[in-house]
Amino acid sequence: MHATFAQGVGGQNSNLGHAGTTQANASELSRPHRRLVDANRCQSTNILATLVNMGLGSETRARPIQWIAPLVFALLVACGGSPRAKIPGQLGRVDAPYELAADDDLSEVRAVFDAMPISAKNRAAQRTALVAEYGRRIAIALRQGERQTAFVHFKALLGLWQASELAAAHDDPEFVALVPVAESIRKTFAKSGGDFEASAALFAKLCMQPEMQRQHLADIDEIFRYGDELTVLEHGPGAVHARPISILERTVRFLPTKNAVDRLVRLYRDRQDAIKSAFRRTSGDTHQILSVHGPSVLTTTHNVVRVLAESGRLQEAAGAIAEISGIGDDAKLRKRVNAAMMSNNPTPWLLLSASFREDPDDVHAALAICREAISRYPEAAMSYVCAGESAESVGNTLLAIRFFRKALSLDPKQHQASQALAALYERRVSQLSFADRPNAALSLLRAFESLHKAAAKDNRPLEPDLASAYAAMARGLVSLGELSEAHQYLARSLQLRPSFSAYEFLGTIALRQEQFSDAQSHFAKALAMPQSDVNDLFRRAKLRRLSAEALEGKNGAEAGEAQRQLAFADWLGILSKYELSPDGEAEARLEIGKLIFLLGKDEEAMGEFLKALGNIPSDSDHADIVAFLIGHDRYRLAKDVYLDALGHHDLGQYYKIYMSLWILAEAKRLGLEPDYHATNYLRSLEGKLWSVRLAKFALGEGDEAELEAQATTRGRRAELLYYRAVLGPESAHPELARQLLEEVVRGSMVLFFEYEMAKRRLREMR
Repeated sequence: MHATFAQGVGGQNSNLGHAGTTQANASELSRPHRRLVDANRCQSTNILATLVNMGLGSETRARPIQWIAPLVFALLVACGGSPRAKIPGQLGRVDAPYELAADDDLSEVRAVFDAMPISAKNRAAQRTALVAEYGRRIAIALRQGERQTAFVHFKALLGLWQASELAAAHDDPEFVALVPVAESIRKTFAKSGGDFEASAALFAKLCMQPEMQRQHLADIDEIFRYGDELTVLEHGPGAVHARPISILERTVRFLPTKNAVDRLVRLYRDRQDAIKSAFRRTSGDTHQILSVHGPSVLTTTHNVVRVLAESGRLQEAAGAIAEISGIGDDAKLRKRVNAAMMSNNPTPWLLLSASFREDPDDVHAALAICREAISRYPEAAMSYVCAGESAESVGNTLLAIRFFRKALSLDPKQHQASQALAALYERRVSQLSFADRPNAALSLLRAFESLHKAAAKDNRPLEPDLASAYAAMARGLVSLGELSEAHQYLARSLQLRPSFSAYEFLGTIALRQEQFSDAQSHFAKALAMPQSDVNDLFRRAKLRRLSAEALEGKNGAEAGEAQRQLAFADWLGILSKYELSPDGEAEARLEIGKLIFLLGKDEEAMGEFLKALGNIPSDSDHADIVAFLIGHDRYRLAKDVYLDALGHHDLGQYYKIYMSLWILAEAKRLGLEPDYHATNYLRSLEGKLWSVRLAKFALGEGDEAELEAQATTRGRRAELLYYRAVLGPESAHPELARQLLEEVVRGSMVLFFEYEMAKRRLREMR
């Protein structure tokens, strides 16, 4: 597992699946004694014959294998060399496969799907895979009583169909097959008063089963009536329709069916009429309506246009808002809608889209309007720029890239699109390389280089520049153990301009390889770079701790003390001068805790760690602390933090698995009993994810042949070798464990926790 978070390097946390292919024949490694294979391939039949010749008959062979192993070891040496552990061959550079059961991979594949044109050939196959995974997750969540988690996946599942597809969804066998899923959601929430979730499931069923329209509508009406009765009872008659509107507003976000949209638009207009009537009467109903319905009563025109845009029915907007007047009307927006409908160029559409750019809740409408402009004016580059900016606002990087690329293909001098692509390319290069997909990252990097060359010809430099892109690529290559090529990219980056990132990673590589003089030289250059904002201050303060480590390695224990004091002062200054986000404060507290710990104050350090974990910790914070404490020989303290992590239901499975493995491995190293909680947690896991199979192997329950077949990346290979050495059968044989650990270190996965621990264990074996 990545030790980026564990060691404070690079400032980027990532769940990695790692890259390459294995050459091992795992079928030969099913039992401990069959792992004892010497360098000269001494035949097991000869060993058995030797045992027989020594007078070891059937009675001896029945004794425990622990008795026989030392003899086998000696005989292997006698055969002509020391025994060798079965080690897979070196792996080539292969992108990590996507595992939809992993949260990060599911998000990535979903983003790819959402960026596809609706006419894409492989879109149907992609959707089928996503439907199966969301369905699997829903079933597990319902079985475990996690109904809100189930509903989150249900929303994501329904969102696989665009508004234009929902109109004919009853003819789509894949959509209709989801009736049992929708019914399970309805039943689950109907029992506990979940009116929003239950009605959303009914609207889905209404789409799937139009022949049962009367029944489903009656059930929806009953839910809405009950919601109205409760709200009116609590707030008075002015609250009528408040609950149905709230339910429908959330429903159409992920399920913009005609029935749901029509009903919501009608209720918006009914509410508008009600408030106009209340104002004419100057009755108390006015206050009730405003207090219960909220400020949206003042934006009826805006609401109607937004909903129709998001549901792909923008052409109906002018007629739908024609009767709206007074409070809730928006004359400027009305003019923009009418101008767009009557235009013969994209400009009015871009102005209309701008009306929905300011509020984060409206950016999907802005994107829908830009897409409408594209459908009407497919040769206008600015329509695609508009769509790209909106796609980026909704968080769909891949869709934004697609639109900006199209804009450039139509107008190669479209600098706005070039500039946007530069930022997106740098982000994606970093994401892909850190996700163990170097080939995809390199492909995008080449596109980035071409983009910069084109911009240079027009004398329009782009930000971020190629120096940033090369540094981002190098960061990913470091995470893959590709240190030589990472050096090349960092050198190219520095040729263009000095940067904190390039020096930081050159220093990191050197530090992890215990080249302390080189590490300190690079860190010193990074620390000398100018600091412009709080993010720069964060990076400098974190780097000072690593610089102290390099100084200690170079000059002795006291050499890093001054650097640590500077880091401590930096963090205290940041906390006192800046109003940090919860994540920012958690990160600062973690670093302060590490510095205090390194001063020998365990209890005070734990206090800072607990403060960090109390600040809405990210998924990696517990793992960061556990790795740090284990790395500094504090098993008991690490276990306390680990047990706290197990109690956090919102903490991802990925981190819990690796922390469990670390705890088990450290207990075994110390000669302690396996931790009960770690063992039970790993035994409870299900599925075929790499991390799950690795956990089962560590417990002696997995199929090693399947595990080795799945070790298709360099990172996975390093993990397999490490956990074989510390938890597998080889751990009982120091020489075999040493060989495996040496291979882990040779793999150069310097950002992995397992790499650092392999070095530590090898030092202990000397």
